[in-house]
Amino acid sequence: MKALSTILWIGFLCVQAMSAWAGVDLKAPSLDSAFEVRVFPRDGQVLVGRYHQWVVQVTDPNGQVIDNASMTVAGGMEAHGHGLPSKPQITRYLGDGQYLIEGMLFNMAGRWTLLFVIQTPQVMDRVRFDFDIEF
Repeated sequence: MKALSTILWIGFLCVQAMSAWAGVDLKAPSLDSAFEVRVFPRDGQVLVGRYHQWVVQVTDPNGQVIDNASMTVAGGMEAHGHGLPSKPQITRYLGDGQYLIEGMLFNMAGRWTLLFVIQTPQVMDRVRFDFDIEF
């Protein structure tokens, strides 16, 4: 019986580790309103337990694309007291104000935070997104 419990538990963890969840498309103004920011998974779904790509789109408040920004990405689960289990990086500019984020990883369902520091030659600002990943 104990062996069966162990097998079922391991199976549950494996399914949980490979679950995908659709529905994350986040938009917000930056803290000082210098930018409008949108962030979303590149293929439309969040893959829990797997590395995947996201896109961050940056415009000014009038909707003009920002094509000369540098950014950093951080985040984590405040309720659990830990950061992201990976170190995502902005790797290239895709055009239309969109930048590719590679190395995004979420290791469990729950409440997550993503923090972006965005800098252009004219201004630096920050934006925070809080969202839930569900199964």
